Amino acid sequence: RDMREKYEDDFEAGMGAEAVKKLLADGVVSGYSDGSFQPENPITRAEVCAMLIKAGEKAADTAATGSADAADESAAAGASFSDLDKAPWAESFIGKAADYGIVSGYTDGTFKPTNNITNNELASMIVKAAGVKSGDIMGGWPEGFVNKAKELGAVIKTGDALATRGDVAVAIYGTQEKIEAAAKAGYEKEVENKVTDKEEGLGHKVENAVNEFTGTPLVLSLEEAVTKMQTESIQAETAELNKKGDQAKAEGSGDSASAIRD
Repeated sequence: RDMREKYEDDFEAGMGAEAVKKLLADGVVSGYSDGSFQPENPITRAEVCAMLIKAGEKAADTAATGSADAADESAAAGASFSDLDKAPWAESFIGKAADYGIVSGYTDGTFKPTNNITNNELASMIVKAAGVKSGDIMGGWPEGFVNKAKELGAVIKTGDALATRGDVAVAIYGTQEKIEAAAKAGYEKEVENKVTDKEEGLGHKVENAVNEFTGTPLVLSLEEAVTKMQTESIQAETAELNKKGDQAKAEGSGDSASAIRD
């Protein structure tokens, strides 16, 4: 049978089976080698990071502007935690999740990727993956995050009990469009920032070159800086030629006077 049908056997009929079927098709979740999904199993911080990043990747890919450099740098970006060797397969997912503000580490510099997450922690990650900032949450921890997750469309449990694989699938399924929208906006902003940085970098190089040439500080646009540098270069060359011409005339006059005296 189709793998998706096997996963559906793990759930009672309803949203759980529907969620896994959709997320499997989108490449957000995967199952075990025996064809099961095991929705009642607890889930780690690393696994949730992977699922949330994958949930937004399709939207981010669609938003790509053709900048291979920007895409490569984005994939390589990531916060550095001291214990990611415990889940090396998830290092890039954890890095992206940290960059996007979905997760953070502990004060000792670790991430604890193999720790299982609670329902309240899941609510926080869902809310942040959907682009909501902690400062915009009303009600504090954890009630504010749980209420916001539900407002965004997540069917989610509450409390400090461990969340399960099924819980995460259902929560992502209910908020997937918002997660995708946040990922798309984040990617577009990232590309925009990289383009701006490159333009500013070129502008600073030209400005520094002009400053070095003229010895005066400038506050110019890139186009103005180039024009000024070219103009002053021509003026300097013209002045040098005039100086040599004057010297030649002076030397010529001196030779004529000497000839008359002789």
